[in-house]
Amino acid sequence: MVIAFTVGAGRAWPNLWKPAIDATGQILGLPGPRRCHPRDGRIVELGLSVEVDPSLGWDIRLRCWWQARNW
Repeated sequence: MVIAFTVGAGRAWPNLWKPAIDATGQILGLPGPRRCHPRDGRIVELGLSVEVDPSLGWDIRLRCWWQARNW
């Protein structure tokens, strides 16, 4: 999985990786219908990148891509 952040100059982007992964439940799977914690243990490789765009202010642009592997 690769998560690419584009953030404004004042944003502390390292604080964003955990909420970004938590939002991937539809990709990683959820342990049950009433649970909101994704099965993030399924991630075997993780790439994080950041680009700063001062015009964004406090906004965040997020791109995420992945490839399913059948072991």
